[in-house]
Amino acid sequence: RTKWIPFFTYFVALILFALRTVCDDLSYNIPEEMKRQYVTGNIAKDLRMDVKQLSARNARIDTEDSKRYCDVNLNTGDLIVAETIDREELCGSRMSCILSYELVLENPLEVHRIILQIQDINDNAPRFPNERINFEITESAVKGQKFRLDEAHDTDIGQNSINSYSLEKNKHFVLNVHDTADGGKYAELVLEKELDREQQKEIDMILTATDGGSPQRSGTYVDLSRDKGTLVVKERIDREELCKQMTPCSFSFDLIVENPIQLHRVTVEVQDINDNAPLFPKENVNLKIAENAILGARFPLDSAIDTDVGLNGIQSYKLHPADSFKLEVHSQTDGNKYIEMVLKRELDREERDEIQLILVANDGGSPQKSGTVKIHVTVLDANDNAPVCKHLSLINQCILQNYMFSLFSTCC
Repeated sequence: RTKWIPFFTYFVALILFALRTVCDDLSYNIPEEMKRQYVTGNIAKDLRMDVKQLSARNARIDTEDSKRYCDVNLNTGDLIVAETIDREELCGSRMSCILSYELVLENPLEVHRIILQIQDINDNAPRFPNERINFEITESAVKGQKFRLDEAHDTDIGQNSINSYSLEKNKHFVLNVHDTADGGKYAELVLEKELDREQQKEIDMILTATDGGSPQRSGTYVDLSRDKGTLVVKERIDREELCKQMTPCSFSFDLIVENPIQLHRVTVEVQDINDNAPLFPKENVNLKIAENAILGARFPLDSAIDTDVGLNGIQSYKLHPADSFKLEVHSQTDGNKYIEMVLKRELDREERDEIQLILVANDGGSPQKSGTVKIHVTVLDANDNAPVCKHLSLINQCILQNYMFSLFSTCC
């Protein structure tokens, strides 16, 4: 029986050793729809580890999913967005939306679980199943009679989902709003004043569903003014929400005319205005450059993003001050710009060990909008100065074999 004790002890020790490699979880909150390179947190700081250890220990993020939404910058230790996250596409209407990854470190082996809590933003407006709701109501309908309306839907959750309904003011109907068992809301038309077909055959009203997000979004549409025959805008149109950066941006709907029945396809082209400023992925960038860096050395920088298009998009970059570095901007085939800082004056850490710069991105809109990022350059020391002796001690050494004397100087 005792022969099993060493084996059991060995087995338990092996299990405990394996468990030691699975370390603390790292949890981060990240809003959906953040662009690539957006910084979620700093893994090196959260692990209280020198950032150089990430490269030395071959840090990597492992996942079983086909798409990886985050990555680690081994130079800075930042946990960054690798792919834009759409919470609604990823988790639907679930209140909790979580992504889980493993951060693997080698020599010695460590595994940290990374948990991303995807936060909802108010990026969707309420939508009705149909753009038009038709009721046929007899003029004998009694006051107080109710007519349930189609419920609007909003793919956002929590306070970003539907908060209220409102009805365009009219003489005959008011609106009652009720809560559903699953936390939604629906509305009813309530007849407040009796109908008279001889006085008015048709009544047109606008029903609006509004969410509780910030900025608030609502579900109403472009409508037709029957009195003037003109199209009127019932809700502010956000071109970037509707079409992203695609050009041209348009939407279409069918216009139906009766007696005789005719169907017309109406297309509305949405023009861009300069309502967005250029935005850099980070507010601050830290660079470490050795003082013996050669003239012409290049240092790539993240470009800014502007969701506007054409002249309202990014047109130029400027670097301030421009005494040590100059800026070079290269246009790429996809229309984006690639920017680099180029060293144009030799660095000397003994004269200046830190350099503060500001990079500005300007669009071409009117009025012009701009975005900035602060660049902090730390000049690293290089062995470019010979030692200087503060004291010189002379040591006389007598070499007895040949009676020669030697002098040695040492730095003290």
